[in-house]
Amino acid sequence: MRIPLWSLVWCLGVAISTSYGLETGEQLTYRGSIAKLNADKDPGDPEKTFDLELLVDAQDANGVDLSWVLTESGRGGWSWSDRCGTWKAAFDGELDNDTGPALLYDRDDASSVIPLPNVLLKPPAALAKDSNWSTDEQNYRVEEEQKLEGRDVWRLTVTNNSGRQRVVWLDKSAPLAVAIDARVFMGQGEEHQLQLRLVGRQQLTEEQRQRRMRDIGAIVALRHQMGRVGRHEEPALTERERARLIEALPEVERQVTSPALAMIVQSIRRDLDSQSARAGRVSELSRRFVGQPLGEFDLEVIGGRRLTKADLAGKVSVLHFWTYRAEPLREPYGQIGYLDFLSDKRRGDGVQIYGVAVDGRLRDADQRGAVKRGVSKLIDFMNLSYPVALDDGALLEQLGDPRLVGGQLPLFVVVGPDGRIAHYFVGCYEVERDAGLKQLDEAVSAALKVRP
Repeated sequence: MRIPLWSLVWCLGVAISTSYGLETGEQLTYRGSIAKLNADKDPGDPEKTFDLELLVDAQDANGVDLSWVLTESGRGGWSWSDRCGTWKAAFDGELDNDTGPALLYDRDDASSVIPLPNVLLKPPAALAKDSNWSTDEQNYRVEEEQKLEGRDVWRLTVTNNSGRQRVVWLDKSAPLAVAIDARVFMGQGEEHQLQLRLVGRQQLTEEQRQRRMRDIGAIVALRHQMGRVGRHEEPALTERERARLIEALPEVERQVTSPALAMIVQSIRRDLDSQSARAGRVSELSRRFVGQPLGEFDLEVIGGRRLTKADLAGKVSVLHFWTYRAEPLREPYGQIGYLDFLSDKRRGDGVQIYGVAVDGRLRDADQRGAVKRGVSKLIDFMNLSYPVALDDGALLEQLGDPRLVGGQLPLFVVVGPDGRIAHYFVGCYEVERDAGLKQLDEAVSAALKVRP
């Protein structure tokens, strides 16, 4: 008998007592934004907006089991696997940095993950003006009573050792934030303001609640089937993930019917189709070049010497084409840390590994120096032991430049001792915990058996 995907989280549907200020089946809709603060500490225009839907699945004295759906607009955003989930939200108002909803904010030079504030807060005693209490991490103080959007609320300030962290407008009739203004720091300490406002509160029927839970459960289970546990800033799927998704997605498409979740499933299908088509084009490049002789080239190496085809003769060599820019620097850094490990491991076998920094600015004499300084800075920062050469794009173009067919760097090329391309791989390898870049290491082992 085939077990439905959503059965992994079906236990969340158990109805229990509703004596904690919220109703099981209650749907809360929040709207939020992030804006950078100016010199006067005033927020400018929002750079990112978002909607957050929370559904109360179950509750007890420790908190509430919530299922959530996040929609982001502006400054980047998560792929489908991090746009919905389940969350045990405590009544203490503390953040959950691991399982709760979070924003992905593109700062141009890098990305920041911003966990969203916990909207639940149940004070330890009845509140009055100047009431205060503390937890392990936060200090709470009631400033005044207010009326906000027709609701009677307490305005609280929340501080820690770094000062004020957020202002919370707490509903007097429920352990629920009606509004939150929070301080957020990104990049080099740039301060932003995150605003969150409750804009909708409705009670779903039992049928609607169960359907919503089944739909979210199906997507969460799909994510677990693919092994995508935790947050993933990189939307690209590995070959294994893509194969699992191709097999499992049709069942999820049949199961999921609620509008917000159906939109996520549609985005999964679009993303899968796009990545599958791109993978096909990249595979064609590999078939085209593997077995062919590497062409002539002459590159400058950081440190002063030259690298030519003659330097590779009679040896197994790995060419790693990537940007090698110190800024912006995003994980997994082209996997250069793992590549450096492989370089040390294989040095005794006579294997040569060369980084190839691809940058079109190298064609401009006025910018070449800046490019070289950036590459040198990265080499020092990562303490790389293998040499890095400079390519203005000409050598990469010889090898098909996977970016032209929708692929992304890095590109790994293994050249055998006979001067022919033995292995051609676009993107990042799956990492084996104890073996690092196992697929690349196996390609090197195979190339070592080839006679010059």
